[in-house]
Order: sequence, then C-alpha cells, then structure tokens
Amino acid sequence: MSRLLVLIVSAVIAGGLLLLFPRLRSNKPPSVPAFIPDLKNNKTIVVRGWREAEVAVIVNDFARVYDLNPELEIRRTQLGSELFRLSFPEDIEPGNFFFFVNYLRYPKHFDPKGRKIGVLGRSVLTSQFDIPEAALVGKSAEVYVPSNDDQFDTVYVRVNSGQTYENSFAAGKWKLVGDARFPEAANGL
Repeated sequence: MSRLLVLIVSAVIAGGLLLLFPRLRSNKPPSVPAFIPDLKNNKTIVVRGWREAEVAVIVNDFARVYDLNPELEIRRTQLGSELFRLSFPEDIEPGNFFFFVNYLRYPKHFDPKGRKIGVLGRSVLTSQFDIPEAALVGKSAEVYVPSNDDQFDTVYVRVNSGQTYENSFAAGKWKLVGDARFPEAANGL
C-alpha cells in the first residue's frame, strides 16, 4: 500500500511541476521564440510540374496531415502551365514552411516519375526560423530539396550571403554545407 501512495504522490508532484513550469511541456528549445504571425510576411513557394487539380489536392493534404489551422489561407496563383506560386497572407510557421517545401516535392499518393518537379521557397529569415547564427536575421533565403536527395526529410537553405545550410528534420538543426546541390528543376523559379 505504501508503494501505491509513493506513486500517487510522485504523479501529483510531477503534474504540479508541469503546471508551474509550462516550458517543461514544450518540445521547442527555449531559444526559439513562440510563433507570432507576420501579416506582412514574404514567404512564397513556387512549384513546377504538378497540374492545377494536383496542386489543390497536395495543398489540402498538407494542411490536413500537418493539422494546420483551418483558417490559414494558402493562396495559389497560377503563373503558367503547371507553374504555381503559393503565398501565406496570414503567415505560416517556419517549420511548416520547410515541411511544405519538402511535401510539395514528395507528396503522398503522387508519383513524380516522368515529371520535372521543381520547388523553391523564398523568405526573409527571422529569429523564428531557429537560425544557427544571429547574423542571418534579415537575410533573404531560398529553400529547396537538394539534388540527388536520398533522405526525403531534408531541405537546404541558401542564404543571399552565399552560405548554404542543410536543415534535416530528423536532426532538428541547421548544418553549414559546402555544396549547395541546387536542383536543376528549380532553375528559373
């Protein structure tokens, strides 16, 4: 009986600590500020190679899979045959922005074989991107899936200062790389 009492008291104390210290419940490192939408954001993704109906399904699937706020508007603008720009009038969390670039390259239930799929995200970096160094704040960046990708959970972030970073979703951090591995299919986007 005393063993059960010790377990109950331990559970109550642990629960109390979580209530008193909400940071303990968060999966985000304390260095990443809470997401605050920027209605003047400039995040865009240009995608080539999917038809209009396919892009609509891919966008809806992404929003469902990543449990995005149903009120989040993802604006699709057709720029040409199988060429679209996606923008985010209410903003999108940086992590979801990276995931979306990757998802557009590797959407579920779509086979890219025989197609030239190009995806290129653009944004000005802020501290909300969990950047590896403060000097990157305010720099323009391009986000893409690297050529010859065999990980399927990575995007590269090429900064206008000439640096390129690998952002592995599994590792959860950016790593400076020497080879930009810019995909041919993203040229001209």
